[in-house]
Amino acid sequence: AAATGAPSSPSSVLVLGHSMGGIAARGALVAKNHIDGTILTVITFNTPHQAISPIMSESKILQFYETLQTAWAQKTGLSKDNLIVVSIAGGRRDTTIRSDLTSLSKAVEAKNSLHVYSSAIPGVWIQNDHDSIMWCGQLIVVVSNMLLKLLPESVLGIVP
Repeated sequence: AAATGAPSSPSSVLVLGHSMGGIAARGALVAKNHIDGTILTVITFNTPHQAISPIMSESKILQFYETLQTAWAQKTGLSKDNLIVVSIAGGRRDTTIRSDLTSLSKAVEAKNSLHVYSSAIPGVWIQNDHDSIMWCGQLIVVVSNMLLKLLPESVLGIVP
């Protein structure tokens, strides 16, 4: 495709997930049909990575967390060296998921993870509740600019 000038297909994608969507994103990495190396970055927003939350009263959800943790620890085909998982917490305004539950401790190896409160990100001075983290203008600008910086220059030719 490169010889014809047509863009080549990406070899990997970045996955964003809010709340339980972040857990689903981590689950995709250990799914039986996951192709190693196709997801190299996962960014989660107000995701309860720790299996202690109001929804844990449901035994099937707790079982999913335990299965995910076991699979994550045992998955031999998962290229953890190149994988980055970022967890962005809204802060104390999130009354749905406490921010300490968004920690990646015990969920992802420290060398492959970053856990940060939204108000600790340069350019974002406001704490976010559970839903507003997805439309906070300050956070959207910072995350969008960061994602644009990750793109190769050949793709950026279309971006001003």
